[in-house]
Amino acid sequence: MIIEENVLLAPHTSFKIGGPAKKFVEIKSIEEAFEVFRSSELKDLPVFVLGEGTNVLIGDEGFDGLAIKNSIKGFSFHRTDSFTMVTVFGGESWDGFVSACVASNLAGVENLSGIPGTVGAAPIQNIGAYGQSVSDVIEEILVIDRLTGARLSLKKEECGFGYRNSIFKSCPKRYFIVTVVFKLWPYVKPNLDYQDLKKAFAKRDSITIGEMRSAVLGIRERKGALILFGFLGFNSAGSFFKNPIVDYDLFRRVQIQVELFRFKNEMLSNEWFWKLSDGRVKIFAASLIECAGFSRGSCLGQAGISSRHALVLVNLGKAKAKDIVTLAQLIQYSVKTNFGVWLEPEIELVGFKENPLFKS
Repeated sequence: MIIEENVLLAPHTSFKIGGPAKKFVEIKSIEEAFEVFRSSELKDLPVFVLGEGTNVLIGDEGFDGLAIKNSIKGFSFHRTDSFTMVTVFGGESWDGFVSACVASNLAGVENLSGIPGTVGAAPIQNIGAYGQSVSDVIEEILVIDRLTGARLSLKKEECGFGYRNSIFKSCPKRYFIVTVVFKLWPYVKPNLDYQDLKKAFAKRDSITIGEMRSAVLGIRERKGALILFGFLGFNSAGSFFKNPIVDYDLFRRVQIQVELFRFKNEMLSNEWFWKLSDGRVKIFAASLIECAGFSRGSCLGQAGISSRHALVLVNLGKAKAKDIVTLAQLIQYSVKTNFGVWLEPEIELVGFKENPLFKS
């Protein structure tokens, strides 16, 4: 294990943006993880776990602390008559894990195909897509408590999962995720709750889990949301903002303005909201962004919006973190001004003295 100094972080991120880390280390075993967190040399430094760097924007000044690249990999299957428990190390590729589950005909994560990042990052954001959330299939998570140096096993109920949230996100300085245990079932019936999947399998009676994965990958590719080898990608962090969830009264006020805009621009064929069982409504942030005047493919200097999906902000080649932040702020304030909805960033911001995208 080698601890390096002043390592530029931009090459370690999908945005290709970010200054240097004061200290940098790549860990490849649990023993190395314990060694890092017990090191007297490193114990007083702020810590940032990098993973694959796909859901993060790192500041231009870099990170004045220890950046840890988690490369602890591997997973194992424990089968019973009715379900399978899968234990996965945090440094394992998320999509590699999903691909292995699909190949084993195990259901529960197939709609999460193509999401970039590592398995250890998945619970932090409680990633979700096309009707599935990772918290639906998590049983427990083995962590290192960085405050005490102890190894803890947290059950699902202790993880504080919510929409794109968890105890790991609300207490970012405390836990290092070592392994995640998933409970999966033999694939029987596809989840076709979302319109994109309904269209993909219209008039189909039988759908294999492999076909579901291929369909999800295809949809994400068309939206420019794939950061995987073999697919056309952009220098981005994936979805930049969360889809806002609002009460029904606010939704009705937003609906009038959005549908008028969509009618004028002949955009009525696309679904732009999702009614939830508790009476609230999830609004697709991309629709609000476009209706606020930010079209796909538009740019502000070297920071741009993907030509395929308005929720994906991109580095057009030489963008700095400040360029991406400026564009994101313009989007936030325009959507707030037009619709009364504040878009919260989904990505993690690292190396900023204050969060420039926080609602004041």
